[in-house]
Amino acid sequence: MRFLHTSDWHLGKKLEERPRLEEQKTVLKSLLSIVESQNVDVVLISGDVYDTFTPSAEAETLFFDTLHSLSSLGVATVVISGNHDDPTRLSASEKLAATSGVFFSGGERVENVKLGKVTVKIADGDHLVIEDETSEKVYVALLPYPTEMRMKESVKEDESYRDKVARYIGASLSHNEEDLPCVLSAHVFMLGGESSSSERPIDLGGARILPPSIIPENVIYTALGHLHKRQIVDKKRNILYSGSLL
Repeated sequence: MRFLHTSDWHLGKKLEERPRLEEQKTVLKSLLSIVESQNVDVVLISGDVYDTFTPSAEAETLFFDTLHSLSSLGVATVVISGNHDDPTRLSASEKLAATSGVFFSGGERVENVKLGKVTVKIADGDHLVIEDETSEKVYVALLPYPTEMRMKESVKEDESYRDKVARYIGASLSHNEEDLPCVLSAHVFMLGGESSSSERPIDLGGARILPPSIIPENVIYTALGHLHKRQIVDKKRNILYSGSLL
């Protein structure tokens, strides 16, 4: 089963008031070409699809056109929200999208969605189980940008940010009843990750930096989003940032 890990598309982003939508259209065409030529089965988008909570109509159209193209290729696409995304707005089309093989973090439960070479056996908001034609199965856990508001819970004053995120990850992994290989898609700042000049200074301070040890040992690949440089946080454990698409 072949996965493509991508993140931080920031559709609608401007550079010194110069729109970058045409560049983004070009790079997404390249992404689709890679998906097709490399026979990708699953695309992970690890957050920050858009650059703002209220993206332009043009940015939303580009996103949905790309999802439609991925669906046409028989690919399962798994999307989590980042700190730049409004999770409710991002997943507004979830019921329609799931029938086309597009799954959002926080979505409602669906079962047995057949795509090209894979079937999504279960998609249940914070995890998926995906099976290919050879009966190989993978458990995919999802961690959108973690805050109490996004997780719809009250603040626990006696719980550190690290402990809180560890609890979120544990909950996402807790449904792996078949003890399948696990892939985690998360939008966080991991210790050892190197920021660049293109990130805005939100939550890049020490309070929200997480150690790689927070990732359980049964996770075979961690697909990170949030930092814009492609980089390996832990080579031995396959904890990586794909970097921003552009």
